Amino acid sequence: MSRRALAGLAAAAAVGLAFAAAAQQPPPSAAPAPPTELTFPRFNDVYEQPGAVSEPLTRGGVTIRLRSPENHLVLRSHRVRLAPLGDGSHWIELVADFAGRGRVIADLDFGNGQPTRFEDDVVLPPQTRTVIGRVVIALGENGDYEVTPVELPETVSIAFESQLAGGLGDLCRTVSLLAGLAIDCGSIAAGLTTAAIPLPAPGDTYHLPADRLTADDRARLDAYLARAREGA
Repeated sequence: MSRRALAGLAAAAAVGLAFAAAAQQPPPSAAPAPPTELTFPRFNDVYEQPGAVSEPLTRGGVTIRLRSPENHLVLRSHRVRLAPLGDGSHWIELVADFAGRGRVIADLDFGNGQPTRFEDDVVLPPQTRTVIGRVVIALGENGDYEVTPVELPETVSIAFESQLAGGLGDLCRTVSLLAGLAIDCGSIAAGLTTAAIPLPAPGDTYHLPADRLTADDRARLDAYLARAREGA
């Protein structure tokens, strides 16, 4: 077996052991020690995710399913704060500032066996979201960093501006009247201004590609990880 293969197995074993130990308790809402703040400028970029799907949302007796066949999200800036938890895992806070645009398809199920579909071009106004969780970080076999969530929120909510809310609010009131259904149409309109985007599940490893990091990025991240190992 090659040294590279042995290194890969060792990294995988370390991640597994740390993940098992860290999964015993949830992440604290605040850093347990003064955190290290990092940014990775090359990640401030334009991203596309054709076919993105939001979690189904039930409002006022109506189930709303949103998907986006075309979208462009601009990560304008971000900040990552890390602090070791002493069990091989790390407290993490990710703050992202972003904006974008896309096309949204909304499928509404009024419970009458006749789903209704609407489409619209939408705008994501500039907004900032914060995600706090617990992760395991390891250096992969090919020089990438492997970030494995132990605990994260299931979704993150993003806001968008669209003509859907007004149009579907009118449709909702018509359906409610004709079908004799007790539907909270105001709640439905509110549900068409946000989307709940799923976050990586615990155990799903995200690879931080080495070629997306500058030499300074790697030096600062390596220095933090070395300090975390020393304090473990």
